[in-house]
This record gives sequence, structure tokens and C-alpha cells, in this order.
Amino acid sequence: MFKKRDRNQLNLFETNRRFVIEINPENRWVKLAGIMPWDRIEDYYAKNMCEDNGRMGISSRIAFGAIYAKEQENLTDTETVQQICENAYIQYFLGLESYQSAPLFDSSMMVHFRKRFSVEFIAQVNEYICTGKWPDDENRPQSPDKLPLPKKTTKKDKEKLDGKEEVTHQGKLILDATVAPSDIRYPSDVSLLAECRENLEGFINELHEESGQGGRKTPYNRHNAHKKTIKFIKRKKKTNSVIRSALKLQLNYVELAINQVLALILLCGLECLADQAWERFDTICKIYLQQKEMFDGKTNRCEGKIMNLRQPFVRAILRNKVRAKYEYGQKLALAKANGHVFMEHQSWENFNECKTLEQSVLNYYNRFGYYPEVILADQIYQTRDNVNFCKKYGIRLSGAGATRKNTDKEKKKQAYNDLCDRNAIEGVNGVLKRRYGLDLIMCYLQHNAEVEAHLQILAMNLKHRLGIVCAFLQKWIYRSLLRRGFAVFQ
Repeated sequence: MFKKRDRNQLNLFETNRRFVIEINPENRWVKLAGIMPWDRIEDYYAKNMCEDNGRMGISSRIAFGAIYAKEQENLTDTETVQQICENAYIQYFLGLESYQSAPLFDSSMMVHFRKRFSVEFIAQVNEYICTGKWPDDENRPQSPDKLPLPKKTTKKDKEKLDGKEEVTHQGKLILDATVAPSDIRYPSDVSLLAECRENLEGFINELHEESGQGGRKTPYNRHNAHKKTIKFIKRKKKTNSVIRSALKLQLNYVELAINQVLALILLCGLECLADQAWERFDTICKIYLQQKEMFDGKTNRCEGKIMNLRQPFVRAILRNKVRAKYEYGQKLALAKANGHVFMEHQSWENFNECKTLEQSVLNYYNRFGYYPEVILADQIYQTRDNVNFCKKYGIRLSGAGATRKNTDKEKKKQAYNDLCDRNAIEGVNGVLKRRYGLDLIMCYLQHNAEVEAHLQILAMNLKHRLGIVCAFLQKWIYRSLLRRGFAVFQ
């Protein structure tokens, strides 16, 4: 039986309002609000705020909750503000007492929210979510050299412990490194110099008006410079001679523009440019010196090579992957232990991840109070120093000491099982990049980009923690129903 219904949309602006918002206590945002350490967040947030003067600021729960919700749902800043207006559960997570349809803040405030939280503090929040206790740095070893050696329990020790051995090694530590690419244009020396030239021309326009001088603004023809740049970009086949001639041309333009800007600054004064403009001008000068050095040396490599004018901190990380040989962003050393993920090291410069093994063991000991039984890692971690370090603390390093002549079936089976277990960290990298946006960091500021990477790891760990809580509640309900004599079907 089918009956047609009224197709007219309900009018919510009249007296007849049928939509009533009822908060479901089983919703994920409601449960996440109970897990998050809001008191610790507020104490840290208050250190960066003034209590006496100025207008009332946005609360710490709204600030931290907004940047967390962005990474949880993998949204942009503008979409995050819109979702907060539309979703009552997110507003409950932010600590609001009633539903508000008006925006709580402008989307540009998301940049300032990320600035107010340090990378170290978010790492502490992540450790609290994973271990259930706040990290206490005073009672922890601060370096791998200060780690206590594992004690060997004797018969007398077992009698004191009622026959039970003290736990010194437990669990698995899985290590791997990945890169979080930044949102930059594919780096090209000619296009980078052309962008520097265009920015310098913008500075010249501003300074020329303040100086009050007449005549030509630049010592070269801007139209011809732009035309030659476009002609080079549109060229399909670029030989080495064509590239060098284009580089020589752009270097000449940038040098003339820098001299023109310096001459106008002497006339107008040092206060004519803002702080942000001075930083941009300093970056352009560094790029020019690097490109000039590489052009004279007939090479395309130099120490600390700047890849992008807007994000000068981004470096090229050698990966040798199928999709690309280089990735441009921050390199992260990740560790997975007890089902949770931790960031062991974060740097914009390229580093060898094998050097982070000792620090990872130190962090594992500080978090859980014991050493891992085995460390599952790539072949790059199997250096002589790492092998000796693991032997010293009674930790088995997967793949260490394995040779082709070794025909022991048990060792082969163990190596195969270790390889299968190590795939868990590869799955973590895939989830972070595909689900939470680690594949492309959209923040332009260096600090905000680092904070965003940590928040994405925190979001994934919180989801895992929430799944553990839900599974525990289901088991508890199932057992309670069985005790009362109810028939429960799984």
C-alpha cells in the first residue's frame, strides 16, 4: 500500500517547528568529549592569553576542538566553521550549552588557533590518550644513555614477587618513516626565479609611489620579461642549453630588480616595507644567491636549497618511490605500539631514520615502563650500532644477523612473520594519507603544518581509542545479559 504525502517543505520560521534536536549519548562526538583532557588543554591555553586587558577571547575548548574537528573530518578551515554551525554534536564537543546557528568565529581564526598550541603539547595529549596517563618528564630518563639495564630475576626475587617474574620486556615496537608533502608547485629553478622577479616588481611599485620619482620603474622591460618566461614554460622540449639561457636571463632580471629595490629603500627609508615584506625580500635574496652559485658551478644542488618562495622551509626528500623520486615536505619517523601511533621525530630536512631507533626505545620505556620484546623495522634500521644497542637491552631486532646461507626453518618462519607484522605500520601510513589528509598538508606556515601533522595522528588514535571503549561496553553488556539469564545472539 502506498499513500502520497505532502510535498511542501515545512516552514521552520513560523510557529510550527517540528524539528527538535536531541543529543544521543551514544554519538561519537559525545564520547570523544569525555575522553579529551580539557583541563590540561585549558591550563596550557591560558599561558598564551592575557587575563587582565583586552576583549574576552575564545575558550580553549572551542579553539582546540575546532582544529581537532578539522582533522577528524578532513575539512578545510571554511568548511569546518560551516560544519560547526550545522552539527549540534560538534557544538556539544566544543562545550556549548545550547545550539547556535550563527558562526562562532571567522575561518581565519583557525590559523591563530593552531599557533597557540605547540607540537610538544599535542604530542603529550596524544600520549595521554594512548597510555591513559599524563607524561611526567621529571621522573623519566632524558637520553638513551641513561636507560636502566633490564634486571635478571633470580629465585630470591621470584620468592619476593610471589613466584611472578617482573615484567621487563613486553609488546612490539614497529618503526617506519614517511613524508607529509606540502602544498607547493612542482619546483623549477626558472619558475622560482620568475616568481621572485614578480614579487620584486610588486615591491618596486609600492616604493616608487612613496619616493615620488618619475620615469621608468624598472631598468628592464617587464612585458618582454613576462613574455620570454611564458615562451619558455610553453616550450615542450627543454634542452640543457635552453634551460641555462633561461636561467641566465632570469638571474639578470632578479639582480636588476634587487638593486632597484635597494635604491628605493635608501630613498624612502627602512620603515617603508612591512615585516612580512622584509621576510619575503630576504628569502628572495637567498634564492638569488643559491641559484647564482648553482649556475656558476653548473649544478642543480646546494645545501639548504629553497624550493618555494612562499614556503622557504620545504626541502626535497629523496624517496625513490614509484610515483616520484622526490617528495617535498616534512619527513616523519613514526612508531606503532599497543595499537597506537606515535611521532618519534619530525624534520623538514632529510635525515636517516635508523638514527631514531634509540630514541624510540627510550620513548617506549617512558610510556609503558618496560622495553619491547621485538622491534620490527626495515633493513635500513639494521646497522651495527642499533644491533649492539638492542643486544645490550635484550631486545630482538627483526632481520638482524640474517644471511642467505641461513637455512634454519624456524628463523625463516620468524622472519616471515615479522615481515607480515611490520605491514601494520604501512597500513597506518596509508590511513593517515588517504583518510586524514597527511598526503597533502595545506597549511602555509611552518608551525601550523607541523601541528596539523600531529593533530592527524591524534585523530586516528582517538578513533582507535573510541573503538576500544565501545568494544569494552559491548562485552560488558553481553556478559551482564548472560548473567541475568537472557538469550543473546551474536
